[in-house]
Amino acid sequence: MLTLYGRSVRVRRDLLVLGAVATALLIAIVAFAASTTVTSQREQPTPTATPASERDLFGGSLEPRVRYRTRSFAPTLSFVAGDSEWLVEQATERSHLVVERRVRGNRPGSELPSQSAVIFSRIYELIDPATGTQLPRDENLYAWFRHHPDLRVGRAEPVTIAGIDGLRFDEAVRFKRPARSAAACRAQLTVCTLIAPERYFPSGVRMHTIVLPLGPEAPLVIDIVGRTQRDLDAVEAPAEELLRTLTVTRP
Repeated sequence: MLTLYGRSVRVRRDLLVLGAVATALLIAIVAFAASTTVTSQREQPTPTATPASERDLFGGSLEPRVRYRTRSFAPTLSFVAGDSEWLVEQATERSHLVVERRVRGNRPGSELPSQSAVIFSRIYELIDPATGTQLPRDENLYAWFRHHPDLRVGRAEPVTIAGIDGLRFDEAVRFKRPARSAAACRAQLTVCTLIAPERYFPSGVRMHTIVLPLGPEAPLVIDIVGRTQRDLDAVEAPAEELLRTLTVTRP
């Protein structure tokens, strides 16, 4: 009995030791997994400009780590591109600036038309979709967009861009026949709905819209635009990377 009892005590002791070792290993595994998860979820760093790299924006391909400053757009904007995949074709308008995301082909000279962009605009007037007449700018642009028959607008959330508090919401352009077609699109054999001067989109476009108030002046509107949801998903990260560097200089 004593021998059997002694064997039983040793077995239990061995099991306790093995259990303690297994517990320690499990804690180490959980700790390692937790540290790995935290690392993978870190936010991407904000692009930084190299010293003395600030340039006026004249258009063309944008170079990474260069801070570009608008010459004509009011208020003055400046930003840093995180990579070499951004392009500006027209940089001379006071209230409209399109920063296109490039679509490169596999061979030189095979670049395709852009399917996504970051658009900066000032909306001074709106177009009545029923009559086509220009309306005075509404202070509550979000409410106006929500009532437009060709737009599907999501819930607004607070956002801060360039130190300015504003609203951010999703928009989708959907129509079978636009409430008011845009002449600029008809010239290109494309059908678009006219929302405001310089603001018109074909059906199917998706975008994240940011409205930043500028006091008594017309607000600054920033659209992250994709021709399809897939295009919007692809441009979202690099666009937000660019917007983290944005500065707005008002007189």
